[in-house]
Amino acid sequence: MLKIASNMNFPMVAGTPNRQRELGDSKGLIMKHAYSVRYASELGKIRLLRLRNPHGKKIWTGDYSPSSSQWYSPGIKKHFGNVQDPAEFFISFEDFL
Repeated sequence: MLKIASNMNFPMVAGTPNRQRELGDSKGLIMKHAYSVRYASELGKIRLLRLRNPHGKKIWTGDYSPSSSQWYSPGIKKHFGNVQDPAEFFISFEDFL
C-alpha cells in the first residue's frame, strides 16, 4: 500500500512512539516525532522508504543510512538514488515497522 500511495504522490507521514521502550534502539530516530515519507521503493527483496525529518537534526544511523555498508552492493544506490538533503534518509521497511 505504501508503494501504491508513493507512486500516486499521496502525502504520507510516519511517527515514532511516545516511550523509549517501544522505540527500542532508536539509531538516531527521535522519540514522539513525525517524519514525512517521501517515497517507497523496492529492488528484489530490498524494500526501502525514504523519510525526511522536518527539523533536520538527527537522522537514522542503522541499515541503509548514509554511511551504511549496504550501499556498496551492485545497483542499489543506482536504483534508489542519492540523498542530497541532509534531513532525508533511507530506512528498510523492516526497521520502519
